[in-house]
Amino acid sequence: MVVIAERQTSSAAGWSRRTAAFSLVLLLTVLVGHQFDLVETPVFLWVLAIVALLAAFALLFAGFALSRLWNFGDRGGRDLSVGALLALLVLAPFGVAAYWATTSPPLRDISTDLDDPPVLDTSDRTADMNVLSPPTPGEQRLQGDADSDIGDNAGRIVDFLGELDQEVAGQVGPAPAE
Repeated sequence: MVVIAERQTSSAAGWSRRTAAFSLVLLLTVLVGHQFDLVETPVFLWVLAIVALLAAFALLFAGFALSRLWNFGDRGGRDLSVGALLALLVLAPFGVAAYWATTSPPLRDISTDLDDPPVLDTSDRTADMNVLSPPTPGEQRLQGDADSDIGDNAGRIVDFLGELDQEVAGQVGPAPAE
């Protein structure tokens, strides 16, 4: 008698889907809770770290499940796909935030008056808030560099609008005098 082995179902695929779904639900819950001031910011940040960790575990489980599916023909491709897609969906905002954090200058306070910046009103700050300190010379240099980029863009925009005004005036004619 010939024994035919039944295809096994990968348990890692199920864990991938469950972990990813839980991380998505946890992310949505903490975002709504923080938006409506039901969750304080330090707790919010800790829960975001847990959400990212859960989504990373979901991707790890999906990798194990894909290995089992590929090498041994296990079942669970649908759970594997759903788990991986949900985990990537949850991790996408973290990736965008990491990109912004690496490409944006690390400024914590911005003032248009670099020589004599205005004093911030600190009367309503509580002990839970971080301490304000004056900007360091390096931070002032970073802000000056960022402001010079803005100034360059403003100059280009003004030049473009001047050219556009001349072109429109050439096509329509000068504006009538009042």
